[in-house]
Amino acid sequence: MKVLTYQVNEVLKNLFDQGGMLLVDFKLEFGVFHDRIVLGDEFSPDGCRLWDKETKKKLDKDRFRQGLGGVVEAYEEVAARLESAYAPFEYKTPDNKLVGFDIDLGNAICAKLKAKCVWVENSFDGMIPALKAKKFDGILSSMTVTTDRAKQIAFSNKIYNTPTRMVAKKGSPLLPTPASLKGKRVGVQQGTIQEGYAKAYWAPKGVNVVPYPNQDVLYQDMVSGRLDATLQDAIMVDAGFLKSAKGKGFAFAGNNVVDAKTLGVGAAIGLRKEDVDLKKNIDKALQLGLNSITESIHMEQIDINPFVAGVITLAFIYGAYFTETFRGAFQAVPKGQLEAAYAYGMTPFQVFRRVLFPQMMRFALPGIGNNWQVLIKATALVSLIGLTDIVKITQDAGRSSMQVFYFSIVAAVIYLAITTLSNLILMWLERRYSAGVKKGQL
Repeated sequence: MKVLTYQVNEVLKNLFDQGGMLLVDFKLEFGVFHDRIVLGDEFSPDGCRLWDKETKKKLDKDRFRQGLGGVVEAYEEVAARLESAYAPFEYKTPDNKLVGFDIDLGNAICAKLKAKCVWVENSFDGMIPALKAKKFDGILSSMTVTTDRAKQIAFSNKIYNTPTRMVAKKGSPLLPTPASLKGKRVGVQQGTIQEGYAKAYWAPKGVNVVPYPNQDVLYQDMVSGRLDATLQDAIMVDAGFLKSAKGKGFAFAGNNVVDAKTLGVGAAIGLRKEDVDLKKNIDKALQLGLNSITESIHMEQIDINPFVAGVITLAFIYGAYFTETFRGAFQAVPKGQLEAAYAYGMTPFQVFRRVLFPQMMRFALPGIGNNWQVLIKATALVSLIGLTDIVKITQDAGRSSMQVFYFSIVAAVIYLAITTLSNLILMWLERRYSAGVKKGQL
């Protein structure tokens, strides 16, 4: 059975003389009440008794159901806890309205569950204790799944990944390393994975890690100069600070900070361990959301051929390296030669074919050769998605025949033959595009 929270407004004004709002916490099974009713901070001791807040008199269950007029059965409210200063995941607009990615995602999940979301604000470091105390039903506030947190609460399927980066003043030489930050003041938000990382790896090596209860105070101290840097969720700090007026003098410092132990493996919805059914339903809602993508393009499922997936993946990765190689080669051709070709009356295509391309290839071939050799080695990774390549065949043959070394030598010879042939072709291309160029003598 799933524990749900229902919030009733206008109906209760007619039900209770004092009016106001009642939070009803009960278990619903086959449309019948089966658990306690909570009135304020008081718990009804047995079953579905209802108590008037003023007179403490017992209310008839049928009268309660009739007074609600079916509202309880029509609207299920799931209370979710968040922190409202975490743009773009959740934040407040000038008119005090909660918006953001987590808000949209939570409302979409509740719509799939045919429930109504009740959003409650809370400081980040107090969310897990409050969840375990049953003050709300879930945490949807960009909470990353870590080993320590997983010991306390359950998590839904992973929703997204967000990198961790350090922010400092523009032009600052600081880097996210203990040596660079020794003796410096680095701000972090209490209860976050960034605080855990900084205290585990930086604080013992002389970095002054300063925790803050919320982001607003932390940003104020960054602007005032009381902090030298801050370690933050990169997406959040970019949208909530760096792109704002007060963050104009700051920028990211160094690369992403990565540590699976303290920084986790992605964000998910935090739930109580005993709420197994709620977790299943949320995971199902998340999957239904993904299914809606395939429905929108009129496909029952997205079925990608493993070979195509491998080719696309390697093309995206190494295409970026090749792009940079060609960009540098194009820029290495003197502009004066292009201007001279245009002055002779050549068309843009003629300029490219006769002047730009031949010289560009001479500059690009060393980088092309290097990237090509690395790409050949990287093709072995496609075995991870079920494709059969030389490495996978070698492993299978070695395990079945108990001659691992022999088949490894065979695979090495095959790779050697491929790379040797590639080098011969590249050497021929270098001679072809270096015609007329005098080689330097050492």
